[in-house]
Amino acid sequence: MLNQAVTISIRALGGLLLILLAALTSCGGGSGGPNQPVAVPPSGGGGTVEPPPKGLLVALESPDEFKQKIAAGFNTASPERAAALGDGTGSSDGLDGGSDGGSGDDTGGGGDTGGETDGGDFGGDGVPMGDASGGTETVAFTTTYTLETNVDEYDVVKYNGSQLFIAPSRGMDCCVMFEDEVAFDGLDDGGSDDGGSDDGGSDDGGAEGATTDSTDVAGDVQEMPVRGIRVLTTDAVNGLAQETHRIPLAEDQSVEGLYLVDRNLIALTSTAWWGRHGDQFGRPEGWLNQSVGLESFDLDEDFSARHSIRVEGALVNSRRTEAGIFLVTRHTPAIDGLTYYPASQDEIDQNQNLLEALEPADFLPVIERDGEVLTPVTYDQCYAINPEDDAAPEARGNPILTLVLQIDPDSAEVIDAMCLLESIDGVYLTTTSLYFTAGLYEIGESETLIHQFQLEDGLPYVGSNRLLGGLFLGDNRDYRLNARGGTLRTVLTRWMDDVDDRIDHTLYVLEPASDKPALSIVGQLPNDQRPDELGKPNEDLYGVRFIGDRGYLVTFERTDPLYV
Repeated sequence: MLNQAVTISIRALGGLLLILLAALTSCGGGSGGPNQPVAVPPSGGGGTVEPPPKGLLVALESPDEFKQKIAAGFNTASPERAAALGDGTGSSDGLDGGSDGGSGDDTGGGGDTGGETDGGDFGGDGVPMGDASGGTETVAFTTTYTLETNVDEYDVVKYNGSQLFIAPSRGMDCCVMFEDEVAFDGLDDGGSDDGGSDDGGSDDGGAEGATTDSTDVAGDVQEMPVRGIRVLTTDAVNGLAQETHRIPLAEDQSVEGLYLVDRNLIALTSTAWWGRHGDQFGRPEGWLNQSVGLESFDLDEDFSARHSIRVEGALVNSRRTEAGIFLVTRHTPAIDGLTYYPASQDEIDQNQNLLEALEPADFLPVIERDGEVLTPVTYDQCYAINPEDDAAPEARGNPILTLVLQIDPDSAEVIDAMCLLESIDGVYLTTTSLYFTAGLYEIGESETLIHQFQLEDGLPYVGSNRLLGGLFLGDNRDYRLNARGGTLRTVLTRWMDDVDDRIDHTLYVLEPASDKPALSIVGQLPNDQRPDELGKPNEDLYGVRFIGDRGYLVTFERTDPLYV
């Protein structure tokens, strides 16, 4: 019987490791280590009914408990605590934000995560359209390149074969010196001076003769700029594109990405964009007084607005599957007079008095559909750390509320909702599961919490695990997580206090436990039977791809080429 992972190493300046994961999981992959959940022995002794086992996360039982958890998060908030949770540090430097930058991170990029084809939301050139598109026809044009097969991703550019849609995203132009409005400036006949058309084109190389109206714009080039989603009609035969519409936006909003669903254009709007990483992700004040929107427009009715959803909070991530659009936001309740970083007992007491005067509903984000206030989140759909669990972190509780909404893309009805009152720094979504990750730094080295929820009625909690090592890899950290066949594969890195071997990498294979809400380790490399490390000593990990039953790891050591 094959009882070890097959590892092939091809080395030049670095290394490429090919790991056969099916062999690793078929026989357990050696010892699970201290993170292996302990099996609960069967109960005995007559008719006594044992309470169901609890996991690392537990659903809250009452509005008062919800209020108490939020208040505790405010009272313990501090920069030091944010560092202990891993927020804004190296272990959380890859906020899994939208694919608006095209960087191929957790929300954007490539690699087959469980199918037999490369990523792609609805196909690509000659590729069958996936479930997320609601069809099986083939298309002859490029679409958004996605991380997961049949999991669509929002993007700043979408194309349906005849029309090109371009969103004015703050995330797209966050680091260069121009505004997020893409406007035709009505320059003289010489055109723009930055590479645009010589026939009066745009300041971004846009189509000739276009203006800023939201309907037909073919004849008036002197209109003042209107911020909006550009719609270009394409001529594939001649390689041309003409802007014919512009869908206006509010002045305080940018579109962080678009979806095309049947004949609907759906825009994710935001008043804030913090990027994929940075100190703001772990700081409560970074999520105050923000708004996320989901706007749908009818392609057959001159791009007229159909439905609108407004969510109090800031956009973290989104995905679309056959089950709908999943929207992940973060929200810090705005409370007048509250000290967000209490530094003395007096400030803690003042906070406590303010918080006690509030109702539980005051902490929930306001959600509206077409102007009507909705209450899709119930308190028993909110989760927090179970302090009795062996893996519970010391710094638990968080004043930042992470919200997940499942939305029907046609009607904009909220199908389901849940919330998490704990720190997170990553989101990974497949067609069947949602995973949250959170970095920790409590024991003198990096650890990672992984929480799994099922994408079915109620978005039920599946389980968690606390693992040694961090995800790292910046915008490529998403490739370190991959689900296939009911298991989750992840590669974590530890920084060791050893000058001869500073970096260790571990591959974990997790699956839901059968006896409690937990993620059990069913495979691991290195392990007791195969102790060889992944890569040579001091080699860092620069790339991970999972394709089918194989995992590819690229490792090499960066050395100083200067000699004296």
